[in-house]
Amino acid sequence: MFDVVVVGAGFVGNFIGTELAKKGYNVLILEEHKRVGFPPHCAGLVGITGLERIGLRNKVRENGLIINKIRGARFFSKKKGPIEIYYNEPVAWVIDRVKLDTMLHDEFLSHGGVSRLGVKVRKISPDGKLLTSKGQLNNAHVIVDAEGARRLLIREFPGTHTKGLLPALQIDVRGSEELEDDFVEVHFNVPDFFSWIIPLGDRNYRVGVASKHVNRNMFVFVKKFARKRLGRINVLKTFGGIVVSGPPLKKMVWKKVIAVGDAAGHTKPTTGGGVVFGGLSAKIAAEVIHHYLNSEVRSLHLYERMWKRTIGTHLEIMLRMKQLLQFISVSERLIDFLFSIMPKYLGNNVKSDFDFHSTIILPKIKT
Repeated sequence: MFDVVVVGAGFVGNFIGTELAKKGYNVLILEEHKRVGFPPHCAGLVGITGLERIGLRNKVRENGLIINKIRGARFFSKKKGPIEIYYNEPVAWVIDRVKLDTMLHDEFLSHGGVSRLGVKVRKISPDGKLLTSKGQLNNAHVIVDAEGARRLLIREFPGTHTKGLLPALQIDVRGSEELEDDFVEVHFNVPDFFSWIIPLGDRNYRVGVASKHVNRNMFVFVKKFARKRLGRINVLKTFGGIVVSGPPLKKMVWKKVIAVGDAAGHTKPTTGGGVVFGGLSAKIAAEVIHHYLNSEVRSLHLYERMWKRTIGTHLEIMLRMKQLLQFISVSERLIDFLFSIMPKYLGNNVKSDFDFHSTIILPKIKT
């Protein structure tokens, strides 16, 4: 019997697996795909201070995972914009997510972890049992659900939901028109989220949208949007996934099962980014599992309490920010009014945290 079985070899699965393997535990990672990091889903834009928080800043830089450096963003409504927020130096990196996941998986294996690729988990139960697609029944002292946004394995568990899950599509393109390489663009051109352009360098861009309103014609929508901003385009790659823009789960622990990352809704509701908050949550979960396996705590529910105290408030504020913006965006007149007053409210050179967007609002509330 393994001490811990992790379902999913994505970023969070490999991250928590490595944290636990470093502590000397017998950890197994099960991954349904035959290759780590595939198929890709993430846009790869991650805050530098966030990487520092989860201990990956130096590893990302030293392993050559940085594709581009970002120091600002421009926001557009359908009729107005841009609102520009910039920093004096880069605050985010566009990183190679496939290489990041592979790097973490290799580190996991180097610490004695065991992985089985191409094995799909069909069912998990709160008492620590797993059933795989190969008919194997595995037992573990703790199961970590890091399956991702679909939450298929825990969907029937109490306290779970699928709110705020949006289909997303991205294309990597080369454009004839050139945008600034160190600014991302955010366009509020759909009612339930936004579209984005992330520069990759040398006139290459990652263009995407997340929305339930363009699901059937998403590829056409993204290509049209890309051409509008970038002129003639050559599509280099197409990939999709699910953006988690809703609230975290009300429950994250069920006896011997613990949910982390996208499976638990540990993403920024404002952008759907999950690397930093997924990593922070995985660190908390690994520490609680360590105490649990050493009989220092009686249950894994300490994870929920620690998570809420450390991260929950920030995600709650960001969720309210997102909901307010979504409400306003229903009316073009309201969104245009917001765009007219925001520059006076924020200023340009914003002193806030790239990942903790609540730091934009909290200083204004306090003053």
